[in-house]
Amino acid sequence: MDGQIRFVYRNIDPQSIQLQTHAGVPVPGHVIRESEMNAVFIPNQPLSTGLYLLKSQNGMQTIKLIVL
Repeated sequence: MDGQIRFVYRNIDPQSIQLQTHAGVPVPGHVIRESEMNAVFIPNQPLSTGLYLLKSQNGMQTIKLIVL
């Protein structure tokens, strides 16, 4: 993994995306919009092994990620 999390979005602002640990602790980083429906989340620090949640701030969408 290159440290970037690519995702496809619809009907949400990609800037509202937040990465969290499984315990709900926010992971600092930023989102870069690549196209109308594609973006990438880049964490400030390399991710440790574990379960993470990529969530929209409105709480309507959640993606579970496992980092090995």
